[in-house]
Amino acid sequence: MGLAYYHQGDGSGSNYLSLAGYGNPNGLNVLTNGNVGVGTTTPATALQVSGTTSVNALQMNAGGSAFQIARGTNAGVGTSTGTVSFPFTFANIPVVTANVLGLNGSVVYSMSIYNVTTTGFTYLKTYLPTGGSVTAETVEGFQWIAVG
Repeated sequence: MGLAYYHQGDGSGSNYLSLAGYGNPNGLNVLTNGNVGVGTTTPATALQVSGTTSVNALQMNAGGSAFQIARGTNAGVGTSTGTVSFPFTFANIPVVTANVLGLNGSVVYSMSIYNVTTTGFTYLKTYLPTGGSVTAETVEGFQWIAVG
């Protein structure tokens, strides 16, 4: 059960709004100076996360000289081709890498990435059975990450 409360400090500037679990002050905390802490009651920057963070897209200094990361997965069985659109526009053409998510040990997979732009890329995923009459898996796809 969550609990929201306003902590009135002792005059040392430790006032904050907290959204946390009962008995655990390390949920989401907003200090009066505007700093936000997730997993900490004393964030030293505009946003401070104490713990593991998961994101699908990350932009730093967006709009200027940016360092940006986007990631995702795409499903598809056997040979497939298509396009992926990034969740935002990169400031520069990113480097894209991908790997196939297949569990069949009797298949060799190949992944080609081409036509990379600031808004997406085109891919070609193929497979080659290495023995017998092996067919493509019913659950396969690929993961991709773009950094630019």
